[in-house]
Amino acid sequence: MTSFTHAAGKLDENISFEAVKNSPYYTPDVYNQAIRVYQNGGIFVIRANNHVVITDVSIGSANETLITYACDHQATSSEKTIKANKKLKLTALNVKDSVLFTCTSHHASGRLNINYLSVTYQKPASNNVILDESAENNIFSAGPANVTLRRTFNVGAWNTLVLPFKMTSEQIVETFGSHAKIASYTGAIKLADNTYKLQFDTSKKEIMANKPVFIYGITQKSEYKINNVEIKEAEPAIETSDGFNFTGAYHKTVVQRGDWFVSADNKLYQAMGTETIKPFRAVFRPVSNTSNVKAMALSFVADNSTVTTIKSCTDTILPPTDTPLYNLSGQRVNKYYRGIVIQNGKKQLHK
Repeated sequence: MTSFTHAAGKLDENISFEAVKNSPYYTPDVYNQAIRVYQNGGIFVIRANNHVVITDVSIGSANETLITYACDHQATSSEKTIKANKKLKLTALNVKDSVLFTCTSHHASGRLNINYLSVTYQKPASNNVILDESAENNIFSAGPANVTLRRTFNVGAWNTLVLPFKMTSEQIVETFGSHAKIASYTGAIKLADNTYKLQFDTSKKEIMANKPVFIYGITQKSEYKINNVEIKEAEPAIETSDGFNFTGAYHKTVVQRGDWFVSADNKLYQAMGTETIKPFRAVFRPVSNTSNVKAMALSFVADNSTVTTIKSCTDTILPPTDTPLYNLSGQRVNKYYRGIVIQNGKKQLHK
C-alpha cells in the first residue's frame, strides 16, 4: 500500500499525479491514506515530466470499480475492472504526456480509492548519435540514443532504408511526414518463366531494428531527428530460405556481383560487383546461384489492395560475356552508362 497524504503530488521529480474535481458536489480527498476519486466520472491523472516516457503503470484500489483509461489525450479509451485491493497493471505503454483514469461506476461503493501507484519510465537518452550517408563508416553502440539521420531520398520513388533501431508509426509520421509509406519484405515468389517477384506489404506501419524496408513519400529534409530510440547491434538483413535476402549496410559498401538494387529511376538493376551503395540502403542478394535469374519485379501491396510494381531494366542487366564496354572516347564504362558504347568492336546505344 502507498501512503497518500494529498490528492495531488509527485512520486518523484519526473512523475506527478492529481485527482481532478469534475463534479460540483464531490471534491477528491484522502481517506485512510488512499485518494478517493468519486464514482460516475471521477478523474485521476498521472503526468510525465522532464521528457520522460512512461512505459508501465500499476494502480490499486481498495474498492472494486470500473474505470477507463486513455493515454496522451487519445479520443478512445479502454475499460478495465480493478478488483478490491488488487492491482491493475498496464504495460508496453509509450506515454509522453499523461495517463487519464476515469471512474465509470455508478454506485457509491464503486468509487476509485487509490491505495497503490507504481510508474516505470524511461529517461531521455543522453547518447547523441549521427548516422551519415556520406561517412565511410558509421560507428554506434547498443543502447538508448538520440539520432540525427543524414540520408537523402529520391523524390517520387520507393527508397530502401535500414536503421539500427525500431521506429513506431508515430515516430515515422513525426520524422518523415504524414505521407510516408512503409513496405516490408515478405519473401520471393518464383514464376514459371524463371523470374522472381519480390513481395512487399504496406499494412505494417513501423520499422524494425536492422530490418530493411522500402519507404515512399518522405518529407525532404537536410537531416532527420529521431529521439529516444533503442539502438540494437545486429546484421542488417532479412534472410529467407529461397530466392533473395534483403541485405542492408551501415557503411559504404561494394555490392556483390549478382545483387539487385533499385536506382534513382525506380527500376531494378543487377550489379556487376563494382558498384557502391551508400549507408542505410539495401540490396537483394541471391540465396544461392539458382536465384540468379534474368529479371525480377517488386510488388508492393498497398493497404492490402493497391499493387505497385517495379520491374527490372532488362536491357541493362549483365551481358552474356565479361567483355568490357567503352564509350566513344575510349574510356571503359559500366553497363549503366547512357549513350553509345562499344563492345566486341560493335557500337550499341544504351538508353
